Amino acid sequence: MLPLVRQLLADQRGVTVIEYTLIVVLIASVSIGAFSAVGHNVMNMLGPAANALT
Repeated sequence: MLPLVRQLLADQRGVTVIEYTLIVVLIASVSIGAFSAVGHNVMNMLGPAANALT
């Protein structure tokens, strides 16, 4: 098990994969936050109209 860990730590391709993964996670987090905020704003705008229809 230890030789495998040493091999993974020495492999530079793993560093690139980790960097890309962190970038994707950051973009996903920002996107989820933005969509959530926009969704709440839309619900606040359309909520009174939906209530008026019922």
